[in-house]
Amino acid sequence: MRQLAKSTDVKIGPVIAVQHVGYRVLSGKGVTMKIVNILFFILSVSISVPKVWAVDLNTLLANLNSRHADTRREAIRTLKGSTYRSRPEIVTPLINAMRTDSDSLNREYAAEALVAHTYPTARQSVIETLTTSQYSLGHEAAASSLRRTNSPAVKAAFLASTQHTDEDVRRHVAQGLSMFVSDTQVVQKLTDMANNDSYSLAREYAAESIAKLPAAQAVPILAGILSNPQSRGRVAAAEGLRQVKGPLVIAPLLAVMSDSN
Repeated sequence: MRQLAKSTDVKIGPVIAVQHVGYRVLSGKGVTMKIVNILFFILSVSISVPKVWAVDLNTLLANLNSRHADTRREAIRTLKGSTYRSRPEIVTPLINAMRTDSDSLNREYAAEALVAHTYPTARQSVIETLTTSQYSLGHEAAASSLRRTNSPAVKAAFLASTQHTDEDVRRHVAQGLSMFVSDTQVVQKLTDMANNDSYSLAREYAAESIAKLPAAQAVPILAGILSNPQSRGRVAAAEGLRQVKGPLVIAPLLAVMSDSN
């Protein structure tokens, strides 16, 4: 008779799935056992055993209230996925996580999930979080998640936040305003930030956003900052000029070559 090598059992939830690993013929002959062997081989290459069963929505929502930050984070990351992206019942729990979770990464993931959500009020809740003082814990997460969102409401929120007390919020705002540099008011705010912001990264991102303008517009602004000895943003302006393509950047850069600062 033919004997088959022992299979490995993998328990998944309430189901025992058999992974057929290395079935082989040990001895014996016969057409019947050949057929059995073929069937086992087909099973071994065609059955895909899932490693994780999908967690139901109620469990995910309950996990948002876990004492453990990692458990809450895994729930938020799962809710960010396409499976739940259109479910309106996840919006309010995610808003609460964005505004109140004690873990900064969890707040950021929740804000990103809301920006990507298809429900009409989801993205608006992120904008409201950024512009409402009582939600200060969620300001940075909101600003970060909105950086690549091009809408009038986001532009207005960013313009209102260029002097935010949190330097990381200003950094994200300076980066996000690059989406709106066709607006002269935005360019003026970015110029002010590049010149005067107390945070070096905010100045750098403001200059980089200005550099996204056409060279004929960007170079005079950045050159003006670079040549001003009173400006805090001279290094940022030089970095911004480095990103502008074309010969217009050569003259202002040469003009400060001898400057020890």
